[in-house]
Amino acid sequence: GECAQIAVVMNATELLDGDYTGDLALVTNDPAQSTIGIPVTFHVGSIGVADLSIDPAAIVPPDYRAWLTARIELPEGYDPADVLWYTGRCNGVVMADSAHFDPAMDFNDNGIADLKIKFPLDEVHAILPEGDVVEVVITGEIEDTTYFVATGEIRVVRPTLINPNGGDTYPAGDDVTVTWSQPPGWPVSYADLTYSP
Repeated sequence: GECAQIAVVMNATELLDGDYTGDLALVTNDPAQSTIGIPVTFHVGSIGVADLSIDPAAIVPPDYRAWLTARIELPEGYDPADVLWYTGRCNGVVMADSAHFDPAMDFNDNGIADLKIKFPLDEVHAILPEGDVVEVVITGEIEDTTYFVATGEIRVVRPTLINPNGGDTYPAGDDVTVTWSQPPGWPVSYADLTYSP
């Protein structure tokens, strides 16, 4: 007439990625049913995604957009509504925004529900290196099932101011040459200069 919670610990240290099935044998003192078999599935590893779109494709400051948006199609058999928003990460660091999490869209118009996740663009820019091909990895948990891993590439541009280099003071009327480094292949169409007296 009593019940108790039993913790079952599984260790995947020496297992290859994949699904493992078996029965958990529960031995009881019930003479009519001394052993009860409970089916168990143990998933090891993570899954890739069927499709991924990342916007913007390039981060070029000053970029006034607030978000990096990832649109993800999971493999067949996985429901985007089962993804836990608070597990969403960009490159393992930047957390997904709860107000911009949509598991009911179809970005590639193929009739399959997709997932839209947004990350603060300034936080993403802060952790990514500069480069023409920079890897972006979006991860998240499909509740009580597995983790998905979506890998894409974007361009990250960081022009660097050379002169003046901050903290310099000039008298009114002085001529000052402003120079900066320009990443290869990045055409300059305009420059903003802010003056504070």
